[in-house]
Amino acid sequence: MTQSGCENPIGVFDSGVGGLTILRAVRQALPCENLVYVAEPAAKPAVAATRSGVVGVLATPATLASARYRSLIKRVAASIQVVAQPCAGLAEHIERGDLDGERTEQLLRGFVESLLMELWAPHARLQRLPEFQSN
Repeated sequence: MTQSGCENPIGVFDSGVGGLTILRAVRQALPCENLVYVAEPAAKPAVAATRSGVVGVLATPATLASARYRSLIKRVAASIQVVAQPCAGLAEHIERGDLDGERTEQLLRGFVESLLMELWAPHARLQRLPEFQSN
């Protein structure tokens, strides 16, 4: 994988369940990316520091559908755009300890690519990112 040309880091916001496990999986799948880990109590300062005004969220479908998630977004992200990407199946792979398996990497790359395309689409015409293409 080549070095990312993007200056903005990928943030991992932890609501309290599984965030560090997800962070490790993202770091393994995307070793050249800048990652920032933020636990829920620190989410508000992290959102305030967002330069682009847009934050992408990778989470389980259950997390994104939860009242706790909606409450967190309402409390700390009212002034920014939040783009959420449901990651169905990823948590199960990670919980099995499959952090560097081919299927886990494929899932993660697909979720990250979908999120990045949605985040960047309004700002530029993009083609599929070379580092995310399947071999």
